[in-house]
Parts: sequence; C-alpha cells; structure tokens
Amino acid sequence: MRKLVALLGDNNGSWREIEAAVRALGFDTAQRSSGESNEYFIRKKKPEAAICRCARDEAERFVREAKSANPHLRVVLLTEEGGSAVAEAAWAAGAAAWFHLPVSAEVVAFTLRSIPEQAKGSPADGGLIGGREMSRTRGQLARAAEVDCNVLITGETGTGKELAAESIHAGSARRSCPFVCVNCAAIPDALLESELFGYERGAFTGAQARFSGQFQAASGGTLFLDEVADMSLSAQAKVLRAIERREVRPLGSTKTQAANVRIVAATNRNLEGTVTEGRFRSDLFFRLNVVHIRMLPLRERKEDIGALAEHFLRELNPSYRTAVRGLTREALDCLKAHPWPGNVRELRNVIEGVLVDRPGEWVRPGDLPTHLRSAKEAPEDGSEAAQLQQALEAVNWNKSQAAARLKWSRMTVYRKIAKYRIRP
Repeated sequence: MRKLVALLGDNNGSWREIEAAVRALGFDTAQRSSGESNEYFIRKKKPEAAICRCARDEAERFVREAKSANPHLRVVLLTEEGGSAVAEAAWAAGAAAWFHLPVSAEVVAFTLRSIPEQAKGSPADGGLIGGREMSRTRGQLARAAEVDCNVLITGETGTGKELAAESIHAGSARRSCPFVCVNCAAIPDALLESELFGYERGAFTGAQARFSGQFQAASGGTLFLDEVADMSLSAQAKVLRAIERREVRPLGSTKTQAANVRIVAATNRNLEGTVTEGRFRSDLFFRLNVVHIRMLPLRERKEDIGALAEHFLRELNPSYRTAVRGLTREALDCLKAHPWPGNVRELRNVIEGVLVDRPGEWVRPGDLPTHLRSAKEAPEDGSEAAQLQQALEAVNWNKSQAAARLKWSRMTVYRKIAKYRIRP
C-alpha cells in the first residue's frame, strides 16, 4: 500500500508542483479542504507524513496541531518568511524538516525519503536539524541522493558527516540495500586491505575462515569510508582500482568479484591540501570528489543551537526520567557564546550531562558546566589551530581533556601543538 502524505495549507500553483513531485516518489497525497481543521483532517485521513505551508507566525501552531493529532507524524514545514525564530519554533514543536520558500518541489519531496529512518530514533534526527544554512545542506544531500555518483563529505569532528552519508543513502535508489560504514582511522593499515576486500581461508596466519569484506557486504548499496584521509598510499591505490574497475580481489584469491557499490567518503581534513603535500592520491581524490558537501561547524550556525538543544532535551528526557521543558534565555546565551570545538556531538554531551544532575523544569545557567557559564565569544576562526587553542584554554591546558573534547587521540594533540607551535 502506498503511503499517504497530507498537504496542509492554501491551494496554489506551487502546491501542484510539490504534489506532483511527492507522487513521483510513490506516495499518495490528500489535501485538506478549507472547512476542516488540521487536527481533524489528520485524524480522519491517518497520513504517514504532512507537508505544511503557512505564514511565519502560524508555523508553530501548524506543527503542534499536526503532532497533537498524531505524535508520530513526520511534518515538513514550508514558510514564506524565514529566520532563526521560525526555525527554533518549528524544531521545538517537532517538525522533521523546515524549508524557507521558495524551494524546489523535488527537494521537499526527497526529504520524505529519509524521514522514516529518523522516525525509528536514528541519530540523524539531531545531526541535520537547523535553519537556513542547514536547510541548504539538506537540499544538497537530497540532490546528491538523486544521482548515483561518489560523494565527498568534509567537515570538522562532530558535525554529522556520517549522518549526512546515511541521509544520502536513505534518499537514493540504493536505499533497500546495505549501508556499510568503515572507519579508516580505526583500522591498522596492515588490516585495512583485508577488511575492505576480504580474504580466503589460509590467506595469512589466523585466517581460519573466508571473509567476504566490506565491499561485498555493501553490494548494491553504499560503502561509507569515514576518515578516508587516514588511508596509506598503498591502500588508496587499491581502493582506486576497485572504484575504477568495479571489482575486488580478496587476499589469497586469484579471482575477482564484482563490486557494485556507491562510495561516500568523509574527512575532517583539507583533502586538497593533503593531495598537494603528496599524502593523498590526486586520482583518488578526483574519483571521490564528484559531489562535494561541506558540513558546517556549529560556530558558523549558532542560530541552530537552541533548536538542537531542545531536540536533545526531548530525546534524552525519557532515558533520564526527567521532564525538562527547555532552556532559559540566559542559558541559551551561554551556549551561543561557546565556540563548540566538538560541534553538535559536544552539544549533545553537554545536554546529557545537564540531565544527569536532574535540573528543574527549565535549564538555567547554573545547571551548565562551569566553562560554559563564563564563556566569552571566541574569534570566528575555523582553523584547526584555533580549535586546538580554544579546547586547550577551556580545560586549562589539560591535554587529555582537550583530546577528549576534540575527539582526537592524545598523541594527535601533542603532534598538532608542536606543528602549530601553540603555547599557553
């Protein structure tokens, strides 16, 4: 049975374009008549999702009415006017996606493809929340999902690169096949080849059974190569061959196997600079960089902090048996003054830490960690050196704590301190 999408709002030309795009993806649509309330219409029709088009000052009401009729309804909100206030209100009310008109009908429709994954409690709920800038990124992800080519996602640690890759897969024609993630930084170089391409029994000491490898595990689907810049040049050459020939050869085998996968790669480094330095193959870079998507650091979209914090509160309240409704304006100001070197992941950890101490109905500045209460606006410097400097200063130069904040190893912190000649 085809899933139903409700269309809530005034009937006009753009509605017809959106309706056609939604139907082209295999959904049925139903439009509310002028005499019906949103709540009554949703209870009657029982749609899987709703697209709401309304004025800026009606956004929160539209979403709340739709969610009150069905708390599990996936709501996509469209407004003529934008701004952080609209975005925060939409996310606080429970919208799954928000777009500032005008927006492509195809982008709105493709958003519906990834919503069922979010409804299962996927972390993609929080990672891709945001206003105008994140809306633009979600549009890029939706367009990337439409075409079957390799994608390179760049961005700092904690910005949601894996969630972006999952979103591309969920919206693509490969969504019914596996999504396989390989963290290239977590696997020793000597083992990476066998992990990716597999091996035959007896291929090396300890190979007691045949292993098909991650290229085969992702057959028909998407292979996500996280931290791809950490691959050795030798491993890069073999991955390049697999991409070009669409085949792999397991260790210890004389036969090749077809590799029908889409590659999505991610890195927190400047990959072009790494190519210039000779530490990453230019031919592999060009193969991966067919579509490039940059995930913005949180300090470049501080208007989203309130919506993200509210989302994490709603998500984590049940786990900690709390009923926190939100943050006071003063607490939100403290969050916005922090540079967030750990990005969205760091913000979630802060909210989780706040709930451990079981605050009252509202999170106040006194409920926040000490370094956030006295936070000052950090320079808008996105460089790696600036991130490290900020992290070290926030923990009084405790290198282990700085490594934990940045999600780096302790040796990486020492190496980068020396590289950038950072001093207290």
